[in-house]
Amino acid sequence: MAANLVRKRTRLATMTILELTRRLRGLSQARLAHLIGTSHDKFGRIERGLRLVPAHDPLRGAIAGVLQIPAECLFDEKGSALEVTAPSTAPGRQGAA
Repeated sequence: MAANLVRKRTRLATMTILELTRRLRGLSQARLAHLIGTSHDKFGRIERGLRLVPAHDPLRGAIAGVLQIPAECLFDEKGSALEVTAPSTAPGRQGAA
């Protein structure tokens, strides 16, 4: 049980905003790939940050459009999927000495 919890925490720490948003929208990788006109494999590489999607690539706009979120919230300036980052302090602990 503890190992499963650690695995889940580690997974969230390495999740991209793209993956998180897709999951929150209730879409599978395969469904989103179909909606933007690419393969499941190619979209999986994009989502994991293994394939760049530069600003001029039509896929960037297509992904942002389907997910209804600005592309700048999903990708960095080079086109890599941004990772989810944890807050630097725990809730309710800000300003605590």
